[in-house]
Amino acid sequence: MKIGLTLLLFIYSAFASEELIFKKLSEQNSLDKQAKLLYWANHFIGLPYDPTGPLGEGSDGLYDQDPLYRFDTFDCTTFVETLIALSNSVDKTSFLDAMNQVRYRDGFVSYLDRNHIISQSWVPNNIENHFIFNNTSFFASHFVKEASAIIDLANWLKFHKVTSLKLPHLSEKTKLERLNQLREEAIRFSPEEVRIDYLSIKEVLYNWELFLLGLKEKTYILNIVRPNWELKHLIGTNLNISHQGVLEVANDGVYFIHASSAGKVLKISLRSYLEKIKDSSTIKGFSLYSI
Repeated sequence: MKIGLTLLLFIYSAFASEELIFKKLSEQNSLDKQAKLLYWANHFIGLPYDPTGPLGEGSDGLYDQDPLYRFDTFDCTTFVETLIALSNSVDKTSFLDAMNQVRYRDGFVSYLDRNHIISQSWVPNNIENHFIFNNTSFFASHFVKEASAIIDLANWLKFHKVTSLKLPHLSEKTKLERLNQLREEAIRFSPEEVRIDYLSIKEVLYNWELFLLGLKEKTYILNIVRPNWELKHLIGTNLNISHQGVLEVANDGVYFIHASSAGKVLKISLRSYLEKIKDSSTIKGFSLYSI
């Protein structure tokens, strides 16, 4: 009985929280996109990090039946996606539409149309949607470097395992059938070289004041860049980007707000964050996008 009551209270709490979010969203019509994004980024600070990826294609999803959206837990990308969708909407209906547009090519809800690889599909598709705008190249040329990697989406799909699927109500036999079906879909994709500009962490820290002068907006989407990050032996493809969050340019400093693998949504001084990662053998910089 206690377990049932606890579950009911959890469901009610989540529903009530969602209703309050959409109520608040409907009251924000006077705010611009940046102000809305920063409001919600700060609102979610402290919420838990989900390393398994908390979102999917809903209960009808072929390979991932996690919900299309939620506001109680995030990974780094779903945190950013939720913020972009909230900043581009006025109510639940427009939020759902924006969320699908941010997460899927042409807004078509399908695992194979999801923007899985940040540099290869997430960034270019959201630039095309006019949800984000590349600001990295606007900085002084000595800050800007280029990352390049061969993104092999087909091989990434072939590396999927049964445990990669989110199909809680299906038998192990059916899950294996779905996995084989997904792997067969890999034929649709070919390896491609993906290039992306980024700001060198060491150059930014060395020329901090000049970097600050280049920050013309109140907020940016910030992507951590690891050029040609060698993960093919682990996940089937190399990558260029490993993490995402939000840059807040405030009166008292510049902050990085992100769903951190440390366990929750955190807000930290950008400079202190960069100091911690500046000597990484793989992390070399970050790219910035306005909204």
